[in-house]
Amino acid sequence: MTCPSGNVCTAQKISSGGTELYSRSCTEPIGCTPGCITSPEGGTVCSYCCNEDLCNSRSIAEAVEDILHCYLCAYSSDPSASNISSPACNDPFDPNGDGVVQFPCADGQCGVLTTNYMEQSTLNRLCISNSTFPGGCTPGCDAQNITCQTCCSDNLCNGGLVEGVATTPSAAPPTTAGGQASLAAILLVSVGLLMALR
Repeated sequence: MTCPSGNVCTAQKISSGGTELYSRSCTEPIGCTPGCITSPEGGTVCSYCCNEDLCNSRSIAEAVEDILHCYLCAYSSDPSASNISSPACNDPFDPNGDGVVQFPCADGQCGVLTTNYMEQSTLNRLCISNSTFPGGCTPGCDAQNITCQTCCSDNLCNGGLVEGVATTPSAAPPTTAGGQASLAAILLVSVGLLMALR
């Protein structure tokens, strides 16, 4: 097919419950997230984009093999935040726990971001992207010791914690699949607090 002006070629593989669906087509550049994204239910979507004629014939597995992937999840010690928090995200970390997903990180590093504020703590495992964090990931704590970051550049390396940044789990129930929008919200709040403190 001929792509509309400004579009890119894309290839995508969706795996769920033993079924695999492949598609190759065109999309707007903003609609492509190169790499593989897992869902809490165990499904996986892998894709890549390119902008040359017929370039999306490449193997999807090979195209995403070298893209850094990070764990993405959030934990909060505030019991009222149970809908946006998963104990599996805390220490000890459970990579297969509820609310824990794998996400591509094409332009940054994997990180663990902890925030201790107003006697509450949050712990986020995420991709610390150079486009959303000016200067990228900066290991260490801020001057007030409110926000701490650890950084790493290996695939799924942010499953561990650096000594001194762990939080204590509460009896908060795990995140359900419907809580992913709220999970994104707590990540954005923590990111906003980090930028305000810098």
